Amino acid sequence: ALAAPFVWSIVNHADKFLLSKYFKSGGVGGLMIFSTLFSTFLLPFVYFMDKSVLTIGAQGAGILMLAGALNAIAILLYLHALNDDEASVVVPFMQLIPVFAFIFGYLLIGDTLTAKQILGGVIILAGTLILSFGLGEGRKLHFKWKISILMIFHSILFALYSTLFKFVSINDGFWSGAFWEAVGLICVGLILLCIRSYREQFLEVFRRNSMAIIGVNVGSELLTILGNWLTAYATLLAPIALVTLVSGYQPVFVFIIGILITLFIPKIAEEKIHRNALLHKGIAIAIIVFGTYFLQ
Repeated sequence: ALAAPFVWSIVNHADKFLLSKYFKSGGVGGLMIFSTLFSTFLLPFVYFMDKSVLTIGAQGAGILMLAGALNAIAILLYLHALNDDEASVVVPFMQLIPVFAFIFGYLLIGDTLTAKQILGGVIILAGTLILSFGLGEGRKLHFKWKISILMIFHSILFALYSTLFKFVSINDGFWSGAFWEAVGLICVGLILLCIRSYREQFLEVFRRNSMAIIGVNVGSELLTILGNWLTAYATLLAPIALVTLVSGYQPVFVFIIGILITLFIPKIAEEKIHRNALLHKGIAIAIIVFGTYFLQ
């Protein structure tokens, strides 16, 4: 569970780099089609790992495909938010996922949490709320409403995706879940290809930046899938809300990596590292880390 937010934090910066450098004219649609259709290359690998993935019942396969589709829509909302702001602002909103995961896990699976774990979750959410405010002109705090709405719905959909994955995979196995979830992602990608504007964005990017986009995006997608699989497997071993709460470390990783990129390779991305920004985010990150203590 802890490995996933570290992997995803690298992906967050890679996504921001792709949107700002290669998809600047192509838009979110091109990146989204690439991300969903990339799962096609994973199907043979998953089938090789467990050939029984095709024997799963129609109902289970349908639920997992729905989970994959929900995951795809959640990714689309996240990319739109990331296209408007820096990763260290967008990512903290993902800490709303445990709240919805607890609700869905309780209603559909019967997951429970201890009082200390719930307290830890509340503390983590308080820290991420602080990070959700930005410093505007005159260094006044302002709440980012557009990004908030996009990421709230992202969190709802991702929490539901995680719950549905566990609902089926806990009986049918991890690889069956990974296979049919990928099928759901691919179906969404094919639907997006039917949208003319998205299709033109996708083709335009390949015409202009084919080698660069393939190299960076393939690496990003592999890390994304690795993080998804790590989290999905962890949900089979522990309550969903507990697993997703551990992702509270993701804003920490995102901010640290952002500072390192700004200092050593600023051509890729730049993070706000002036004193007030460091103090603002440092306090919030300290609260998040303190909250994770109660999850142990």
